Amino acid sequence: MSKKEYTIQDEIDRLYSKARHDEAQALRHARLEARQEGMIEERRVIAKNFLMEGVPLETIVKATGLSRDEVEQLRDSCKNKRWNEA
Repeated sequence: MSKKEYTIQDEIDRLYSKARHDEAQALRHARLEARQEGMIEERRVIAKNFLMEGVPLETIVKATGLSRDEVEQLRDSCKNKRWNEA
């Protein structure tokens, strides 16, 4: 095997290894994002349940870690849903 062929094969191996590494990193990142989004969605569900039970807004904000604006939006969507069901 000539030196040139060896260098080309080394570059091919390096690129293949880098592609596998990049793919693994992308999968880890996607899993982390999915996990975080799932936790946020769980907080939203809890906030909706609190809202349906009449728990004060500030208590929901403190308990869930959601912003006041987001809890207010959830409250408004719960009100609209109740009106649509009536």
